[in-house]
Amino acid sequence: MRIFFLFIGISFIAIVFFNDNINSSNPYDIKINDDYVKKELISKDGKVKIVLTIEEYGGATGSFRNKLYIANIKNDKLENIKLILEADSIVIKSIEWTSLNTVNIESSVGKVFHFSNYWWNKKNKLTYYMNLSTKN
Repeated sequence: MRIFFLFIGISFIAIVFFNDNINSSNPYDIKINDDYVKKELISKDGKVKIVLTIEEYGGATGSFRNKLYIANIKNDKLENIKLILEADSIVIKSIEWTSLNTVNIESSVGKVFHFSNYWWNKKNKLTYYMNLSTKN
């Protein structure tokens, strides 16, 4: 019986300390590290924000990593954050809202690890589209 309660106690501690990994149903629904934010772009209706981050590191595949997020804006805070682009050693040349729900992203050629070309926004009941073009 003591072993059972010990197991329950350890399980509870694991859930409390590692709940971000356990509760996350989508690995791309994560928090943004403010230290690396390089550009923020608010949608034409002011309800959604695109955030570009650049992390510098000494990895084997490159010296920096770009991440582009999309999120709802509520009371100057971001909600429902989704990673839409993650790439190594590329330069984001431009990010532009071309319509209410469409973003054009232009970058140099590089290693793209993740790209999602749409985001369904439950709050606004609108699908947002991302167009990615690469040029040297």
